[in-house]
Amino acid sequence: MTTSLVFVALCCGASVYFSLVLPDGDPNLPTFYFMDFVFAAAFIWFGWNVYSLWKSRI
Repeated sequence: MTTSLVFVALCCGASVYFSLVLPDGDPNLPTFYFMDFVFAAAFIWFGWNVYSLWKSRI
């Protein structure tokens, strides 16, 4: 699960990077904004689950 969390974080970072690098008039920009939101929500949700799993094992 920790490995999956790392990959979700990498995908979120890549999506945010492309959102920042693309010019303002690019037609793909709204797609990357949506992906930013989805990956950020997934990172928070998945991070909470990993934290809860670690906490329950201690």
